[in-house]
Amino acid sequence: MVGAARLMEIVDRHPTIDGVLDAWHDRLGADFAPYRNHVYRVFNLSRALVHEGIDREDLLAVASVFHDLGIWSQGTMD
Repeated sequence: MVGAARLMEIVDRHPTIDGVLDAWHDRLGADFAPYRNHVYRVFNLSRALVHEGIDREDLLAVASVFHDLGIWSQGTMD
């Protein structure tokens, strides 16, 4: 039942996520808040699915932030 307890720990602030996203604030513009919310949904889902005891939340945080940023950095959905 440890996995279920971990799922209940919803994170809405993480220094790595917030630090990287802050650098993209101007580029994201009006999409900043929706993208931030999306990143935290991806991050929390990843945390829930990852093997218990993994000590790599910063890696999950970085992957969560960058997984869709190409839409804004490259101006394309490709």
